[in-house]
Amino acid sequence: MRALGIVFAALVGVTAAQGVQIVGALLVMSLLITPAAAAVRVFVSPAATIAASAVFAEISAVGGLLLSLAPGVPVSVFVTTISFAIFLCAGLSAGAIAPRCPARRVLFAGIDRLTSAGER
Repeated sequence: MRALGIVFAALVGVTAAQGVQIVGALLVMSLLITPAAAAVRVFVSPAATIAASAVFAEISAVGGLLLSLAPGVPVSVFVTTISFAIFLCAGLSAGAIAPRCPARRVLFAGIDRLTSAGER
């Protein structure tokens, strides 16, 4: 398990290092770090956190691309704004719903069920 953690940390480091060169530090933070931080605030299980982080990043990226089509503003502005809004919503939901309470489990049962099927 420790080796898996080391491999995961190395992959995140390589991804961040290459991403900064390609798209810049702001987009790396808004697509790699902020969705993961938001998911950690909402979900308990590691699998659900990873799945939610990917979904949050995808929403930020696609939403930013779509919103930047009309006004001529750079994509990074919208991607970062959407990512930050998701982080704020996750923080508000984590504060409103106590961690590990039954209501939270019912609220996020669909994602937990999907991710737990992949763990079996």
